[in-house]
Amino acid sequence: MAYDLILDNRRQGGIEDANDPPADTWERLDEITAAVRIVAGGMDLDFITHNATTMASRIVGARSETWPDAAHLLPLEHPARVASAIRALIAAAHPDP
Repeated sequence: MAYDLILDNRRQGGIEDANDPPADTWERLDEITAAVRIVAGGMDLDFITHNATTMASRIVGARSETWPDAAHLLPLEHPARVASAIRALIAAAHPDP
């Protein structure tokens, strides 16, 4: 059902084609200097997991992973796991002195 809504919005011009975001978006990813961890759901649409991998490859030092047992709403599907991933990212970026 959600997929049908997305397609309907695209047909009506309600959202941009997710496979073709503005060029500026992709070209500026290398400007990100913060710690980045990109997580995609393995049960999500192919273009979303592809875009996640592409983003990670363009952000210096970014870590990318796919959770095979998740779809698009990771914080709702796996809240404790998402919280743990966020804590780990923060801890890695700011280790105790």
